[in-house]
Amino acid sequence: RTNISQDMILDGGTLNIGTSNYRYRIGGNFTFSSGNFSGGSGNAVIEFITIPAFGSIRNTSLSGDFTGVSAFNNVLINKGGSGRVVSLQSNIEINGQLDLTDGLVVSNGNVVELGSVASTLPAIGRNNSYIIGRVNKVIPASGITFNFPIGSSNRWRPASINGISAAGLTWSAEYFEANPTSDPLVDNLTATNSGMAPAQIQRISDNEYWKISDDAGATPPAGVTARVGLSWGLESQVSPTLAEREELEVMIWNDGLSSWDNLDGQSFQPLGTG
Repeated sequence: RTNISQDMILDGGTLNIGTSNYRYRIGGNFTFSSGNFSGGSGNAVIEFITIPAFGSIRNTSLSGDFTGVSAFNNVLINKGGSGRVVSLQSNIEINGQLDLTDGLVVSNGNVVELGSVASTLPAIGRNNSYIIGRVNKVIPASGITFNFPIGSSNRWRPASINGISAAGLTWSAEYFEANPTSDPLVDNLTATNSGMAPAQIQRISDNEYWKISDDAGATPPAGVTARVGLSWGLESQVSPTLAEREELEVMIWNDGLSSWDNLDGQSFQPLGTG
């Protein structure tokens, strides 16, 4: 095991996280400006953590190109302490497991890319550890389920896709703690007058929305289908009455009609705390 209690700067040479069960722990920032970085193989893990004994009780900033041949393999986020974050200054790619133990990953407009065999632990993240920003995931096979451990600075709001009809596409998901009309494409909160009982739609949420897409990579073929799972919390203004909660529907913006289509809603489950 290697402990870097403060900042790590790779400015030449080669850093390989190793193989087997090796653990490379960084308490401060990690800057990769030149040289060669290998995220390791097997169960080797790079850990962005808090090391109180060495004075590294602070946030972590990741700077550099951690994609392609320089992608991470396994990553552990365990910053400890309220409000501690790992802040991204560029896109990162993870091809193994992302272990979300404690601390938020803040993308700052960058993207967390998860490869075809990448996974997250727990799958939906935790209420104190998830990703703020866009997550891309390569879906290796049809019919599988993937959970996106996402949220905002104030809300943990994981989403999922399941029953995907086509393999090999890159799906993306991002959560927004805002009125949907803040998106440039959306100009109202009106249900479309067609589809599944639009007259029963009494209100469309005005304080949160998700963007989920199957075209983050190559252009998808026509007719790709999947089911989408969303989540809610106290701020979502969802009824505390079970029967009323189970009347929730998933709505999707129809840009051609400038209104919201009803995609139905079912399979209600408690989210828990991760």
